[in-house]
Amino acid sequence: DAARDAIAEAEKAKDMLKKGPGIQPVSWPTPKEYVRMLKARQYQEGKFHFAVAGLSGSGKSSLVNAFRGILDRNMKAAATGITETTSVIGRYPDPNPERPFIWYDIPGAGTLKTPDWEYFNQQGLYIFDGIIILTDNRFTATDIAILRNCARWNIPSFIVRSKSDQHIQNLEKELKEAIEERPPMMKNVEGSLKGFGAPH
Repeated sequence: DAARDAIAEAEKAKDMLKKGPGIQPVSWPTPKEYVRMLKARQYQEGKFHFAVAGLSGSGKSSLVNAFRGILDRNMKAAATGITETTSVIGRYPDPNPERPFIWYDIPGAGTLKTPDWEYFNQQGLYIFDGIIILTDNRFTATDIAILRNCARWNIPSFIVRSKSDQHIQNLEKELKEAIEERPPMMKNVEGSLKGFGAPH
């Protein structure tokens, strides 16, 4: 059984960490906690369970809707908004019966005030078959913490960049402004060079 194998691997890793010099032991969920989390997340054998995690406002709900082929305004869509909309983990089975996927919209993480493994455990991220980390304009310590724990649990993880169109527009605007500022700046430099008698 996959759950028993995962628990055995977790116990093995925990023992290795305790033996390491100067390494703080990571708290792993007990077998009872693991099974309780499977039930809480309504884990179904034979399905692939993907968590979409990232900072508040990065577009997690919209990505879940896109994966499911549902528009944000659809009644069955994950709720989206300008502010953080997700406060509890949302579970969204794929509407196409040909695709055995269940998508989970994880509430946005802020700055971690707890050890990274604790956040990972509290959210129950260790039960997922894959974790997608959604990042917009910068990669954060929270994103790294999730990736570190995915590696610890041998969970496949994927990094997805959101809002890249907005980032490209911002870069284009900055570049255009820099080009427009160049002629007056060049005249100032030439004037300064002339004033010092330097070739220009």
